[in-house]
Amino acid sequence: MTKDENGEPIINDEMYTFKKKMSGNDFNIIDTTSLYIQIFEFKNSNETERNNPKILKFHSDGYFKTDSKLFYGKFDTQRHKNSSYYGGKFYIDESKLYLEQFYPSRGDKTNNYVKEISNGNIKNDTITLIMFGNNEKYVKKRYEDIFKK
Repeated sequence: MTKDENGEPIINDEMYTFKKKMSGNDFNIIDTTSLYIQIFEFKNSNETERNNPKILKFHSDGYFKTDSKLFYGKFDTQRHKNSSYYGGKFYIDESKLYLEQFYPSRGDKTNNYVKEISNGNIKNDTITLIMFGNNEKYVKKRYEDIFKK
């Protein structure tokens, strides 16, 4: 696996299954100007997770960014869309959402990365995903509503 100037593993475009960019009705289904923040309805969350929920940001070019509330934007100057740590690509099929990401096959010190495709549903401003067998729920919020100053 190639690494960029910051030592982050690079995912080549050919490695992705998803090649489609957003078009037409996709913009009515998912908002690329908002953030989607994880909410915890499920009993298996802990205080650390609740204090630092995941945040998803979708881009019109088919990429998405995954971040967290406490560290949101911290790596923006050094992390590029093709970094395995950035997020990955997504695909929308009506109300179905598919996320494609790459993870180290074992630990952090490896050149082998495994593709993970997660799926879920989009309904109004809510995304429900199954990631690694876990249910995750995200709601659409504006930046200002999450990071009140």
